[in-house]
Amino acid sequence: AKLDDKLKDDALSAAGANERESECDAPQLKGAEVLVPFARFKTFRTCYTPAREGSQFSTLRVDVDKTDFGYSIGEVEEIISAEASLLEQSQSKARVREFVDRIIPTDGESQATLSCSKGKLEYYLEHNSPEHYRACLRAGVMINSVGLKM
Repeated sequence: AKLDDKLKDDALSAAGANERESECDAPQLKGAEVLVPFARFKTFRTCYTPAREGSQFSTLRVDVDKTDFGYSIGEVEEIISAEASLLEQSQSKARVREFVDRIIPTDGESQATLSCSKGKLEYYLEHNSPEHYRACLRAGVMINSVGLKM
C-alpha cells in the first residue's frame, strides 16, 4: 500500500506537468495528466563483446542490466540475417548455448532458469506491488515463471 500511495503521489497532474518535466527523465506525453506511474526504477546496462576478434564467439554480444532495486538480468545474443537458413539459425543457437555454458556453468536443472528469467518490470511488480502483478497475470499480460497464465 505504501508503494501504491507513493506512485499515486508521483502522478503528473495537468497543472504540474511542465513544472516537473525537468525533474523527470521520461518524456512528457500530451494527455499525461490521465496517466499514473505504477513503477519507477533505473537500469544500469553494461555491454560486452568477446575480446578476441575472429574467435567462434566474436559475433556475440552480452548485455547485463542491474536495477536500482537490486535485480540483475543478462542476455547473450547473436544477430543473424532474417534470411538465415535453418542450419545457420541452429548453429547460432548452439554458439550462444556454448558461450553461456562457458561463462555460467550449470547443471541441467538450473538451465531452464537461465532461459526463463523474469524481466525487470515483472520482477519489480512481483516484489513491490503484488496486487498489480497478479492483475497482470490474470489479464494475460504477463506469464508467471513456470509459463502458466493465471
